[in-house]
Amino acid sequence: MIYLQAIFYYVIRHYDKRHQNFTTVLNLIRQSNPDSTGVSQLDKLFKDWESKEPDSIGVKQYKHFKVAASVPKMMSTIIMVATARLAAFNIKEVAELTDTDDMEIDRIGMPLDDDSELLKDINKKAGKHIGNGKIAYFIITKPSDSTFNYLASLFYTQVFSMIDENAKRCGGSLPTSLDIFMDEWPQLRRN
Repeated sequence: MIYLQAIFYYVIRHYDKRHQNFTTVLNLIRQSNPDSTGVSQLDKLFKDWESKEPDSIGVKQYKHFKVAASVPKMMSTIIMVATARLAAFNIKEVAELTDTDDMEIDRIGMPLDDDSELLKDINKKAGKHIGNGKIAYFIITKPSDSTFNYLASLFYTQVFSMIDENAKRCGGSLPTSLDIFMDEWPQLRRN
């Protein structure tokens, strides 16, 4: 987890929103193999980051990883486990689905009127355009196949987090009512 956290922090700090995805994380993991001197491309990236921001949490986590992975066999095990956890994002269709954010979940519960003063104020504070709350999602999973249920779970986690964030943006409650209808909810925990 420490290794992945370091890489996630690196991606958040050094990549624009378009490239803050699992494909980028996996590409950085692939740069973990040390050369003949024992230094990897990933080591160099973190060393450069450390020279600019030595107190960054990502730099600190990477240092912890390097201590834990001081034995080459341990390092390869950590990298292999991290890669295995993200293996599904190596599937082309899953990568394409998750590489870009076009779900606009930041619209959930927002005012219905694009011209409302509240929405204009929220957009000004956010520094970006958040659309109105007229949005619907249909997430369909197969009861007989739980292979990709983790994607639905990932989406739901993000939605519930966004509901809280948008309620805070709007003074404590959502201006547009939100209805969630979920069938077969327990099946998502099978993975």
